Amino acid sequence: MANAILGSAKLLLLATAVGVPIGFLGGVYLAEFGGSRFSFVVRYTTDLLNGVPSIVMGIFAYALIVVPQRALFDAGGRPGAGRHDDSHRHP
Repeated sequence: MANAILGSAKLLLLATAVGVPIGFLGGVYLAEFGGSRFSFVVRYTTDLLNGVPSIVMGIFAYALIVVPQRALFDAGGRPGAGRHDDSHRHP
């Protein structure tokens, strides 16, 4: 149980360390240079992501990242073990 709590805390700190500076600097950029096309795209994307429920984002990430990698890894996490190669068998 302690490993799950410690792992969750580490993940939270890592996400905070990455997300806060990016969000802060992005906000400063938009406040200072808000008239360009790139600023419009960033502002539109953030508004769009604010309106999408997190479960939808999770399902999208699952379909985009996990499903394609399922063929590469088995349940044990060993690379290539999920592939079935019968070339070594002789009839």
